[in-house]
Amino acid sequence: MPKSIQIKRPNSNSDISAWHVLTLDDFARYNQSIKNANRESIDSVYSIIEKRSGQVTTRHIEKEVGLDIGTVRYAIKYLTKEGKIQRVKGLGTHKIEFYYKLC
Repeated sequence: MPKSIQIKRPNSNSDISAWHVLTLDDFARYNQSIKNANRESIDSVYSIIEKRSGQVTTRHIEKEVGLDIGTVRYAIKYLTKEGKIQRVKGLGTHKIEFYYKLC
């Protein structure tokens, strides 16, 4: 298995194409940056739930943290699997909604 991938990029200075080599370290650095971003979003979602335990919905978390719905759902799913938060069914203004509280 090769330890590097070569990507051909055009060079603007001349007609000769330049090769840029991506190593496994580049991929590891990229994965680490993704994990750090996920960790920050999980921590921010947890702090919102901690402040308003039992009274916060996904919509509230989205507005307060400023993250998109996919990131919020990922954080909630992760925290639920870890056993840090619990999902509780309750009545909302128009329908049944799910609230989140600390375990």
